[in-house]
Parts: sequence; C-alpha cells; structure tokens
Amino acid sequence: MPNTGNANGATILTVPAGKFWKGSISLSATLAVAAGGAAGTQYPSITVSGADGSWADGDTVLRLALFVPAVSLTALAGALASGNISISDIQVKAGANPITLILNIGPGVTGTGTAIGEIR
Repeated sequence: MPNTGNANGATILTVPAGKFWKGSISLSATLAVAAGGAAGTQYPSITVSGADGSWADGDTVLRLALFVPAVSLTALAGALASGNISISDIQVKAGANPITLILNIGPGVTGTGTAIGEIR
C-alpha cells in the first residue's frame, strides 16, 4: 500500500529504528501563477529527517524545478508548470533512530509525494 503526503511538511514514510525500507519514491507537483502574476520558480522536494541512517538529516531524495513566466494582466487565464519524477529500487536504512521522508512544497505549489515499498 502506498504512503502518500500532499501538504508541505507531510510525512511520506517513517522507517523505524533498526529497520530498512526498500521500494520506489515519486514526486509530482504543479506551480500556478494567476493572470497578472509575476514569474514564479519553486523547487518541491522530498527530504530526509533523522540522523544515524543511510541518508543524512536534510538530504534531498528527489527534487523538481518548476518555472512559470510572468502572466500578462490581459490574459484570460494564468499559467502553470508541472512535473514528476520517480526513483525505483531505493533503500532507506534507519540506525539507532527512525528516518522520515518529508514532502517540501512552496507557495503556489500543489504536490504529492508517494512511497511504495516494504519495511524489513
């Protein structure tokens, strides 16, 4: 069963201390700029929280770059940029402390991070 987060700071997956997780992780996001809006750039990501594991605290597991140019005031609609990225066959090992994967999305971004796999 997939573990999914869709809000900034959402926990996607927590690997308990002394265990490891193997599976795939994906990130999809959209940045919207309304008519008359300034250009926008955001970098939604999935990062690691926790120490003493196979990944260091704060490491970035996946990251997207989204850019939307400025939109004219006379435009009938805004503009958006979207993207997705995934990585398969990844392992996250927790040492003496749990390791958590966190979704990070900025203002104007809607996004989802998903982890599908197995804790062993």
